[in-house]
Amino acid sequence: MNPYFTRNVAATAVNIIDGMELSANMEKISTAYEKRAMGFFEFSGWVADIAEQMNIDVDSRRAQEFPGVWDYEVAYPLGQWIIERIQHKGELPDEQVVLAVARDLTDKFFAQGEQA
Repeated sequence: MNPYFTRNVAATAVNIIDGMELSANMEKISTAYEKRAMGFFEFSGWVADIAEQMNIDVDSRRAQEFPGVWDYEVAYPLGQWIIERIQHKGELPDEQVVLAVARDLTDKFFAQGEQA
């Protein structure tokens, strides 16, 4: 496993939260996580679990060349997707749906390197 795995997970979680524009959208976000009987602590764990799974996926691809900055091009846009989903549906998306979107973004990210 990557020796910086914990730091990578933290950086990914921060970029997901940044993409959600937490301070600007806190009321919508808190309403969404409260529907799942979560508080901010549990919501933070939800984001951290997603970030961890995303980094496990990326670690499995370490042999591939990174064609850019993964957190900026995958984690941040994932946060944007989550907040858009909250705005349209009024609730947090299922973790498995989020991970499927993350895998799709990651596939597109690595495909950039294959096209170069």
